[in-house]
Amino acid sequence: MSYIIMNNFFDSKLYVIKEQTLPQNDERVSLIVFVHGKESEKVRNFIAAILNPLHIGTNEFLVLFRESDFPTFIDLKKAYSANYFLFFDVENADIGLQIATRPYRPFSLLDKGILVVESPEVYFLEKETATTPNAPRPKARMLWESLKLLLKDFK
Repeated sequence: MSYIIMNNFFDSKLYVIKEQTLPQNDERVSLIVFVHGKESEKVRNFIAAILNPLHIGTNEFLVLFRESDFPTFIDLKKAYSANYFLFFDVENADIGLQIATRPYRPFSLLDKGILVVESPEVYFLEKETATTPNAPRPKARMLWESLKLLLKDFK
């Protein structure tokens, strides 16, 4: 019989995970939108505007704002019965996802649809710097196309 001695096995760092209190929602929502940043009516209106053409009413999604101390994806999954999650300006590691993903590429994890995109301010800036109202806005276009992919089976 042989034994392998692991001298440094117990020398690993321990991380304290703060207990999160998430706002409760009495209604069953299908989409959680998580925004890294301060709460803003401008951002809320932007989110409602991009979801409206997909026929997603304001009672079907919940917007959460956080500047730091992000809840883990598992905490979000446990707290809400939503099937879809949209993250604005959130790194995977911030929410406890230890997988490599790319922005604007919807993926599925634990039977939940997930999309990670850039900060809403990126889209605001792109709109402000457009030379004409019909000027191409590639970031907004990528957001729109990825949302359609994520929410193709919505409802």
